[in-house]
Amino acid sequence: MSPHPTRQDLEVQLEALNRRLERMDPGPEARFRICLETLLDGFAILSSVRNAAGEIEDFRYDYINDAGCRLNQRSREETLGRRLLELLPGHQGDLLEAYRHVVETGEPLARETLVYEDVYGGRRLQRAFDFRATRLGDGFAVTWRDTTERCRMESQLREEEFRFRAIFENSAEAILLTSPGGAILAANPAACRTTGLTEAEICARGREGMVVTSDPRLQAFLEERRRTGHARGELAYRRRDGTTYPAETVSTVFTNLAGEQMTVILFRDLSEQKRLEARSRRLTALVESTEDAIYTADMDGTITDWNAGAEALYGYRADEAIGQPPSLIVPEDLLPASGELLDALREGRRFRNHETLRRRKDGALIHVALTACPVVLGDGTLSGISVIARDITERVRATEERERLIQELRAALAEVQTLSGLVPICSWCKRIRDDQGYWTQLEHYIQDRSSAQFTHGICPECAARFHPETAIRGGEAPSDPAKRRVT
Repeated sequence: MSPHPTRQDLEVQLEALNRRLERMDPGPEARFRICLETLLDGFAILSSVRNAAGEIEDFRYDYINDAGCRLNQRSREETLGRRLLELLPGHQGDLLEAYRHVVETGEPLARETLVYEDVYGGRRLQRAFDFRATRLGDGFAVTWRDTTERCRMESQLREEEFRFRAIFENSAEAILLTSPGGAILAANPAACRTTGLTEAEICARGREGMVVTSDPRLQAFLEERRRTGHARGELAYRRRDGTTYPAETVSTVFTNLAGEQMTVILFRDLSEQKRLEARSRRLTALVESTEDAIYTADMDGTITDWNAGAEALYGYRADEAIGQPPSLIVPEDLLPASGELLDALREGRRFRNHETLRRRKDGALIHVALTACPVVLGDGTLSGISVIARDITERVRATEERERLIQELRAALAEVQTLSGLVPICSWCKRIRDDQGYWTQLEHYIQDRSSAQFTHGICPECAARFHPETAIRGGEAPSDPAKRRVT
């Protein structure tokens, strides 16, 4: 059997004593003693111990009940006749002075939750008690109750209340304290900001004024909470201006200290999240539908996303490319240049139509034009890079072919020389003076400065004039004066 009987044990004992009292009348004194022994609180009678000057220097135990012995962790034999300070030295000081004051003035003493250290069962412990003391002759009668556990629980409750209040007031999530019937008892500042209502307005509206009651999900949500004590889901809420918004909602049922069922509701406005999700879906569709190769990478260059255009351009599937370093598609001799490009992106720089070479899965080199920029989060930090690559291999080849043709044409034109300016020519022999001052025959001069070649013959006029024997018989050949050489 436990050395410390429970309240139920004491109630059973008291009932047994009452039955005994019904069968016998032990007298007033015996009944009084029985009552004292069955008290749940400690009770003792102490008399004053005075010095030679008549001053109270201590108190002596004349009586102590069973509850007092348990509270002091000493038997009645160890207690009766002993001095208070001998058994409980922690009374020295303010408490002893308070007892003196009771005896000397007759004013009763009442102390609530007095916390002090003393020796109990050979150990020094800090405990809390409620005291009541009244003068009795040259001493006093005192009752005391151990409130240590109650104080501990109250302290714990205060701490939990402080923590709850700190979370409630400072949480970024909107929080409502409600009853299962829908009455709102409290709303935190986040709930006021989300709804645009004051706490008083929220409490006045209740659940009917906060949640869109026509939302078909509401009844299923409430039924789940009733059945399991917890529910989570998306519900539609109403703002001050009447507009509605979706909110992720979590609700839990709990029992307060009074034994009443309460509910706590946390909800988060999903409007911005859904807007961003819709935008993300549009961007994803755009990225997947474009023919350009688009991929993202972290700040080290490791590939994190890979669209269908990248699969078509580089030949790698998304599951093959994601998680791979830049060397997957960068030729080995261009890795240093790729590293410099990555360093510049880390510094926040952007690149547009940066032309370079990349390597496909089959090993073929392709010309690409890269548009690259850092991915910047809302707080300004860089989370990665985004790259758009366009295949310009055919364009580069066409450009190279055009340059080749231009060079060939330039080379051909360099071989063609033309005559221009004043040319000094002898009016008699028709020789021409060149740039070095030499006189040379006309045909040699022209051949050296053009692609023209000369063949020699004789015109009809010269043949008739200088070689009449070879002239055409039957008349002169017609002669065009415009083409006749001027001498």
